[in-house]
Amino acid sequence: MSQNDLDQLSAFLNLPEREVRERYCRAVDMGGVTQFSLRERDNYDCVFWEEGGCSVYAARPLQCRSFPFWPAQLADRESWRMAGEDCPGIGAGPLHSAMEIAYWLARREAEPLVAAAGAPGAPGATAAPGASAPAPERGRQ
Repeated sequence: MSQNDLDQLSAFLNLPEREVRERYCRAVDMGGVTQFSLRERDNYDCVFWEEGGCSVYAARPLQCRSFPFWPAQLADRESWRMAGEDCPGIGAGPLHSAMEIAYWLARREAEPLVAAAGAPGAPGATAAPGASAPAPERGRQ
């Protein structure tokens, strides 16, 4: 999660950032850098997913706003197909142009992620996301 994500959630939930991190985030090792991610329930649903919808939709993190246009899902047709098995919006939503998909990938690349406390590089340090895979010509979300 980026600092912007934490700021938006904090304002939306009317909670101090520290409390948002403690209640709703977890530290995830991202290949040498430990960053914040939203917690998941036992069934892997997001902690904010309630009765078929996002309870913080207006303040959802960029990670959520850019789904399913993540590098892992865009890596190849099989990855996109597999993501579609779990996401009812893939193949059913509006058609997005290559330019729109490239925009989401660029936003994810440009917004630095917050390193979790105790992570390499000291608390509060930021780390840029990894390189992205090329976007497909067009995709449905």
